[in-house]
Amino acid sequence: ITLGRALSTYIYKPLGGSRKGLARTCLNLFITFMVSGFWHGASWTFIFWGMLHGLFIVTERIIGKKREVIPKCIRVFVTFMIVNALWVLFRAEGITKAIEIYKGMFAFNNIGLSDINTVVGYTANLNFPLIVDIAYVLGMTLLLLLVVFKYKNSSTMLENYLPAPKTFITAALLFAVAMLCLSRESVFIYFNF
Repeated sequence: ITLGRALSTYIYKPLGGSRKGLARTCLNLFITFMVSGFWHGASWTFIFWGMLHGLFIVTERIIGKKREVIPKCIRVFVTFMIVNALWVLFRAEGITKAIEIYKGMFAFNNIGLSDINTVVGYTANLNFPLIVDIAYVLGMTLLLLLVVFKYKNSSTMLENYLPAPKTFITAALLFAVAMLCLSRESVFIYFNF
């Protein structure tokens, strides 16, 4: 069982799921995400991480179809940035450290592209000109944007999926191998938490 399925089965659905109106659905979503944060660790950083995820999910639910007037590339970018920003809470040693990291992230007076040469050259001995630093940052940004927007995601691939005999045979063979491997003993990954 995955964590998502466990939370859905044992928290979200018993609370009423989405069957009791929008307000109750939003409350149930928020509680489920807060429990998810608490489940990852009994630290305020994890709890805030779960609560903020819940808050953004609730906001998206309230906005509903109105969000589709915003171009998809902007929605994807904003989601990516929110998730990355919230990972700070997940990985930080404590709230004070997370606040320190956020201050560094949003302190725009600290931006200095000339410091990129330590990343590119691995040592400060290589002093790249500023134009190389700028080209590196812009190039990496464009590459990431290309990967995010050019290639199809799994939902799009599923919509365009047409079964073929070759695909069926391959899937059947992989399923048979998976069934043979089920006899092996493996530890449920979330027992470590």
